[in-house]
Amino acid sequence: MKINPKALLVFLLPVIVLGLWALKLRYQGTRGVDVELPIEGFDPRDPISGHYVTYRLAMGRHDPCRPTDGPLINREEARCLCFDTSESPQPNWAGACAAKPSACRLHLQGTCTWSGFTAGVERYYIPEADSAWLKVVPPKSRIILTLTGDGDAQVKAFLPEGEDYNVWIQRQKTEKASP
Repeated sequence: MKINPKALLVFLLPVIVLGLWALKLRYQGTRGVDVELPIEGFDPRDPISGHYVTYRLAMGRHDPCRPTDGPLINREEARCLCFDTSESPQPNWAGACAAKPSACRLHLQGTCTWSGFTAGVERYYIPEADSAWLKVVPPKSRIILTLTGDGDAQVKAFLPEGEDYNVWIQRQKTEKASP
């Protein structure tokens, strides 16, 4: 039986691309720096995208899209949020990536949209079994992002009301079950 090279390429190419993408995510997760940020929530239920919590990063005075004395910036220009390199990195500069200080080695890159700064980390998957216990993003919630040196990030953890997700869900189930 002769194997058609084109058929082999059509079959293997998606497998190779998926494998490389998985390796990239794994590399980012192990080589990046963890940063904890506050979030503001939306209604997490999106019938099209499944069980995801959708939120905005609550940047406060370090919002790359809202200068302290001006209106919300609404353009597709790359915007950056820089962090110090301490044990617990905190935002220390925000603005256009083109004007980023040379001392900014750790940053989150995104763009400004109608809803503010977006960096591709504004969703977190919730298991279907837990979706009934999480109707909205609770106040004082946070996320932990893993940042790489090139401005990319991935969500490492969702902390409802600032505590571990599994602990929070168990507490919700216990509180709702008891009379």
